[in-house]
Amino acid sequence: MRRYRLTDSQFADLAAGYGGPDAMATLVAGQRSKRKLLLRVVFDEAARLGVQSRLSTARALLTRVRTQRPELVEESFGYPFLDSWATRCVEDPRVAESYLSGFAASVASRAELPFSIAIPAADGVVYLPMLGTAAGLGDGPVTVSGDGRSLVLAGSVRTITLAEPRQRQDGWEPVAVISAGAPERRLTVVIDDQDPHRNCFQWRVAPMLSSERREHLARLLAHAWQLIVARHPEHACGMSVALRSVVPLVPPSPGGSVSAASRVAGGAVAVAPPADAEELALLLVHEFAHMKLGGLLDLVDLHESQGRGLYRAPWRADPRPVGALLQGAYAHLAVTDYWRARRISSSTADREVDFEFAYWREQTKAAVATLEGSGELTDAGRVFVAGLGETVDRWHQDGVRGDIAEAVDDIAVLAAVRWRLANRAPVPDEVKRLARQWREGAPCGALPEDRDAALAAAPGPAGMPGLAGWLRSEAIGSPEGRANDVDEADAAYLKGDLVAAAEHYARRVASDLGDDLAWAGLARACRHLGWHAAASALEERPALVRALVEALRTPAVEGLAAWLGKEIGHEQGTFEV
Repeated sequence: MRRYRLTDSQFADLAAGYGGPDAMATLVAGQRSKRKLLLRVVFDEAARLGVQSRLSTARALLTRVRTQRPELVEESFGYPFLDSWATRCVEDPRVAESYLSGFAASVASRAELPFSIAIPAADGVVYLPMLGTAAGLGDGPVTVSGDGRSLVLAGSVRTITLAEPRQRQDGWEPVAVISAGAPERRLTVVIDDQDPHRNCFQWRVAPMLSSERREHLARLLAHAWQLIVARHPEHACGMSVALRSVVPLVPPSPGGSVSAASRVAGGAVAVAPPADAEELALLLVHEFAHMKLGGLLDLVDLHESQGRGLYRAPWRADPRPVGALLQGAYAHLAVTDYWRARRISSSTADREVDFEFAYWREQTKAAVATLEGSGELTDAGRVFVAGLGETVDRWHQDGVRGDIAEAVDDIAVLAAVRWRLANRAPVPDEVKRLARQWREGAPCGALPEDRDAALAAAPGPAGMPGLAGWLRSEAIGSPEGRANDVDEADAAYLKGDLVAAAEHYARRVASDLGDDLAWAGLARACRHLGWHAAASALEERPALVRALVEALRTPAVEGLAAWLGKEIGHEQGTFEV
């Protein structure tokens, strides 16, 4: 696969967050080569186990088709779930026969060549990748044959003759292929709700859709594609080359939506169909970025294979290895671009769009800075991440309203404080040393490095609870419900009474050291009051401040934070409560 090489300009285009037709064609070729290599491994493992005869008929049929229609076989190796199937079969090739035989039959049928092959059937069901599913055929093997025009599936109970495999008929459900857009920028994808190896995403795949639900998703996809072509032509350019399948997922809750991409299904993205085309366009742009990076990583090592550290991804509650952080940074660069382009295309000011653009721009910039400082990037990885950084820096020239920028800054710091409290812990001996020095009235000296917490946060999104959520509501112009639900500390903060807010947050912390939201609110209140030494310690080393408060059994949170903050390099502000 390493013979598929990107030019410097193609690599730079991908690093900027995009990728033109030539770059995408190289990534697609790499994925096809990967599947050929995997299939060769499956054959070799089958021979080692003495079960190669189970695969010989399908292998011979594929070889025959390749001699007559090599371009069709090459194109067929771009089918995403050939990858996930082969990856599983490498571990046990004895389960390979049915799917590979169905794949060979599908390719031969599409090549319009005469053939006949027996396929083991499970419960009378046979699936032909890229074509569809036949059911009710009876126990035992099913003979699938073609004469160049029609396709016949003969089982022990019934025989199904398909004059046109793309048409539904009794016992046969074809895969849904949709094509949307103008000829010069056309998207053709399968709504893949049938392939048994599509369950390679972290979310549960939906069972076969009803005709109505499939048609609804097809309409959403067509509308979303119009939006992507109109507003995001650089992304549309890559998608039209490389995206082949959209897999429906089960929503996590009524009205909810999730999406995913998989390293073993390049060419596919999975979505729980959202409420509207705008959200679907965002999900597609986001997951396509994951898919692109997965294809690139199959060709180029961007980071060390054995990551040494765990890092903060601003959109996650839990710590992430460098590879996951890189994936997230690249995908959220695309998310930022979605909101940037939507902002530009809008004829009227939209505070929510402005906020989303500014928020994801800030979070992506933070992730890029973490990657640059990780020490785990290869030479190519450093060039790639520098490209991400240049794009984000360029977007920082796009101004946003001052109150939105301030809210985004607050929310970003609140999330960072909560993450550090959940995922970092000071060394106990160093806490004891600092406690002694505090009691003796001595300077704290150099602060020890935090380490990974023994009980880190559970995996999941970071969210915007408490003050962060209220700040977002204020920023986008929808503060309804605040009077009834907001805590008195948050209420004081939102009114601008920062001294009162600091008092309330300090009381909450003193009564419950595990109140992460109060720690974060106190940090921001201190910062805006100009108490920079205390704010710096609370923002950058909150786990250390909390551990020291616990060790000393003192409510003097603000004073301890200011004492520690001197070492961080800021002047101490006056703090009186």
